[in-house]
Order: sequence, then structure tokens, then C-alpha cells
Amino acid sequence: MVIGINAAACQQSRATEPEIVGTDTALPSPKPSVNVSLKGAARDAWSWTASVQVEVSETDACEGLVVYVDGREFPAQPDGDTYTAEVNLSEGENRVHAVCLPSAGEAIESEPVVITERLRQTPKAMIQIEIENGQIVLDGSKSQTAEDGKAISEYLWSARDAHPEPLQLEDGALTGEVSGQTITIQPPAADGEYFVSLQVQDQEGRQDTSTSYFVVEQGQPRVPDYDNENPAWTEQAIVYGVIPFLFGSPAFDATTERLDDLADLGINTLWLGPINQHPADDYGYAVEDYFALDPAYGTEEDFRELVEAAHARDMRVIMDFVPNHTANTHPYFRDAQQNGQDSPYWDFYDRDEQGNYTHYFEWDHLPNLNYDNPEVRQMMVEAFSYWVREFDVDGFRVDVVWGVAERRA
Repeated sequence: MVIGINAAACQQSRATEPEIVGTDTALPSPKPSVNVSLKGAARDAWSWTASVQVEVSETDACEGLVVYVDGREFPAQPDGDTYTAEVNLSEGENRVHAVCLPSAGEAIESEPVVITERLRQTPKAMIQIEIENGQIVLDGSKSQTAEDGKAISEYLWSARDAHPEPLQLEDGALTGEVSGQTITIQPPAADGEYFVSLQVQDQEGRQDTSTSYFVVEQGQPRVPDYDNENPAWTEQAIVYGVIPFLFGSPAFDATTERLDDLADLGINTLWLGPINQHPADDYGYAVEDYFALDPAYGTEEDFRELVEAAHARDMRVIMDFVPNHTANTHPYFRDAQQNGQDSPYWDFYDRDEQGNYTHYFEWDHLPNLNYDNPEVRQMMVEAFSYWVREFDVDGFRVDVVWGVAERRA
């Protein structure tokens, strides 16, 4: 879809109409018009930069061409029959338009297009745990600023309550929040896992929180192999698989009402079947929105209350998540099918040599995502993070993870 306007390359005002002498006198020819348009329509972005292509109907009409993003200028370079500009995006909606600067006459503007930046403009809390001289050092210095570079102004450390024994700073117990980019704690004597959180805040007041843990074994602290070592609770999980719509309606409330019954059975982990937005006639693996819940199951607040109620009973909550594919009713796939290679989402999907989308088995309604595309990878990282950050879920059962691994091998 192309959005654009027509404007005269060189507008000239005429004080009077030309005199017509006889029927054989021709009127002056109209000035040629120039069309300036941005390729593509409104879209989402999952990176902080975007390539914007501009079409100009007469390639020699513009001595210069500039792309504006909410007033910020980005020069565009000629690229065959089009111009291309690499632009920086801000969180949320970005209003983008192009301006052609002709050799004479007024500038010619395109109609605007909105690019919605889906990534968050926040700092990123990063925890590094080290054992030094028998002490446990919690280091937040690797935390990253937001994309706009605003400095981190505050580091706040905290510890979970449910530990084998309380954590101790050099000068007292680690209770509440403790300030400092780096802090040192005494090694606990009791064996087990110890979880610590770091909240960072930048000059704009934007915050991010991260959690990590260390282990004490036989009285000695160590840093786990996070990539290959499972947290202890996963090894001790007694899992109950919840198919939400079978528990009643609305499903989240109905599940919350049954938590005491599940606790009496010795259940300490709930595995929720797919709960993301999906077609009404699908079990849930055909995802239409990774950041939305199936409205038939309840509201976000209902789900948040379910997770909080489970945690109050020492139950963990894991979600069934589907990074391999989307539904063929996902807005991105529909756009790609409708607009072909002009779609910004064409490359979001894995394709064969003929350009056809791929899928497994008879799942032609489940097009595979293309993990060679960095925007797809960033989108999925953000999707997983969203449910941890906003709802405090404890983990995921990842559906068709073998498919992602197979295509990325």
C-alpha cells in the first residue's frame, strides 16, 4: 500500500486567464505534477532503526529529499528509482513523511505514515554475580542505558523473603531496598538457592528490574551455569496441566477458585494451556497476538490475580508459549499475504525458494516465523519478557521449540 499526494512541481500564480483567440488557439499545457510517496503503510517496528523508501514519480524533480520523523531530519539517498533513508525511531508512534526539494517552486510533501515502535525505551537491569575472597559480589555495572542514552541514576537491590536463611550485608541484613551499583553480601551457611533483584532507574525516571540467583552447596557459595543448569524448583515440580476453558467461565476466575483443591493434592506448579489471543475455533496454538490474552478467559487483572493467588500458595505458574509460528489470521501474516514483498512483514515468515511460506506437517494454518530476521528475534524476546515483567509468571513450556532449532541450525 502506497500513501502519497500530488503537487505541482513549480506552482505559478496567474493574475489573469490567458486570452483565447478563436477556436484553434490551444490553452497552455499544465505544469507536470510530481508524486512523492512513502512505500508501505502504517506498521510496527521491532528495532530502533528503520529503512524508509520514498518513491518520486519524476526522478530528476528533487535536488534533495529529506525524511522527517516527528520533526527530526534524515537525509535520503537516491537508490535507483527511489530514495532511501535510515531513520531512528522513538518508543510508540512515529509520524514519518518525506519532503522533496525541487530546484524551483515550493517543497513537495508526502502523506505521513505512522511507524509504531514496539520496543520499550527503558534502561536494562543486568546482574553479574561473582565470588570474591569468600564474599558474594552483586554487580550491576553491566546494566544498559535506554536507546536514547539517558544515564542510569539509581541502583536498588532487594532479596526475596523465602530463603533458607536471610541474606546479610557487611553491616546488616539485606532487607527492603539497598542502593549501590555494586554491593557485597556474606555467604549464607544454609544450602539452597538465593534470589536477588536489581531495579535500575534512569534520569527520565524509567525503570527496569532483573532477578538472578546463586547457590550454596555444602556450605559453599557458587554461581550456577545459567545456560545449562535448571533451578531447583523445576526438579521438584509437581505439575498440574490446566486447560483453562474446562475449569469454567471465565476461565481465570474459575481456576483461581480451585487453587486450594489443587494445593490439597500436593500440586506446586500450574501449567496453563495456551492463553494468548487465538481464533475461537482453535485450541490456542494459532497465536494472533503474543501480547494479549484470550478475552474469553478473562481480563488482564483476572490473570494477574490468578498468578498472585497461586504464589500465595507457594505455587509456580508456567505458560504454554508458541514462538515457532503464528496463526494465518495474525495481522502480520495477513499483511504479507495481501501485499507480498511490499509488506514490511514479508520477511517475518520463513519461505522456500519460490517465496511460499513454510509450515510443518498439515499445519498450513500455522506459518513458520523467520528467525534469520533480527526483528522477529527481538519481538519474541520481548514477548517472553512481557509476561514475566507484567504478570510475574515463573516460566514457559515452549511449543515446537524443535522447529525453531531446526531452521536455525
